[in-house]
Amino acid sequence: MGKVIPFLLILLLLSGCNKMRRVERQLVLDTLITELSDSSLFSNNVSCIICVSGDICFADYLAGNIVVLDENLRLRCKVGKRGEGPGEVIGVVHFVRDKLDFHLLDEGSRSIKKYSLSGEHLSTVKIPRDISYAPWGRFLYLDSLFYLPNIKGTAVSVIGNDGQFIKRFGTDSEEVGGRILLSGGKSGLLAIGVASPTIEKYTIDGTLQESLDYGNFPMVKDITKDSHNSGNSFMAIVNDACLANERLYVLIRSQVLCFSLDRDIQLESIYLLPHNFYSSIAVWEGNLYGFNYQDSSIERFLL
Repeated sequence: MGKVIPFLLILLLLSGCNKMRRVERQLVLDTLITELSDSSLFSNNVSCIICVSGDICFADYLAGNIVVLDENLRLRCKVGKRGEGPGEVIGVVHFVRDKLDFHLLDEGSRSIKKYSLSGEHLSTVKIPRDISYAPWGRFLYLDSLFYLPNIKGTAVSVIGNDGQFIKRFGTDSEEVGGRILLSGGKSGLLAIGVASPTIEKYTIDGTLQESLDYGNFPMVKDITKDSHNSGNSFMAIVNDACLANERLYVLIRSQVLCFSLDRDIQLESIYLLPHNFYSSIAVWEGNLYGFNYQDSSIERFLL
């Protein structure tokens, strides 16, 4: 019996090592585009990609519009137009799609502008001046309410379709950086720190359910060891995040951390992208889409 126990321990250790080896995987490029199917170009300032019902959509800040691609990465349409006139956009940083309508966060005019898929401007919601929102963090539109990440702390401000302040939840602090807000299915509302390695899970009414600090992960330690966030300046740790199939994907430079959300928040896989810096990601039907900031390209990888 004494010989069996060490043997079982060895098997368990080997099994654990094998699992660790399987966690990290290099993704192989499947498709790449550097221009649209109508031969037009897009800028290198893309901060948000989402996938909805087979459409791959991304925000081009400099063009002031949303580009909608089909599953073959061919251009379907463009929504929005850069300018300072009625219904025009100065600089779109993030957006959400609600059924067939888009809600564009226009950093230049401190407003959220609603467009139809055909490109018609439908309405504009002004963000109250006393809300210090973080334009680089994703926002949410749920049940006719906008959820905006604040610049400081973990606070989230909620406003209505008329721009009226509804409530605030989370914690106000001097920590600068804001949050990326995501929502989907059983996961409730997720808040991912931009300048801090934290993930928080809230109910839709703002009750904190769970939090995770992953600052001890090696790739995070390497980034944060020389960072000094103070005042209104900070260094971003997380570039973007997205939800798909009850999994959270967190983009850190050229690595994507995949967390399982079935029960507790747990790291499941680490995907390695081939280039040095990506600004946004989205996952849809077994594919990961990323914007390669250095080469100004939309890239698709098989998961």
